[in-house]
Amino acid sequence: MEATVPRYKIVPSPVFKEFLLAEAKHRIPAVALRLSLLLPAALIVFQLSTPPQLTGAPFFVAAPLMAAPLYTWWATLAFGVAGLLSAVILQLVAGAMWGRAAVHDLATIVFVTAVAILLN
Repeated sequence: MEATVPRYKIVPSPVFKEFLLAEAKHRIPAVALRLSLLLPAALIVFQLSTPPQLTGAPFFVAAPLMAAPLYTWWATLAFGVAGLLSAVILQLVAGAMWGRAAVHDLATIVFVTAVAILLN
């Protein structure tokens, strides 16, 4: 006669189930992560392909605001610094670094980056 081994059903504890559900709610879609990483590069191409009078500052401001809910505060800061450096380089290329609009655009990027870090 064969010995039968009792089969037990493995059921996770309620605490573990709650933890898994909470983790699933906080997962970030891969599309959002990729889009936020491609945004600064797309903005540089946009700014280079448009006339100098058309500023891309609102889009450079969008990068840290988009990063705030998706990344940590230091990554949000990195997106803001990347946007700021990109705007400075593009203004140097255009020859409008110390113009009134250029300083306004840079100040806007710095201020909104600070707000995005506080919101994070």
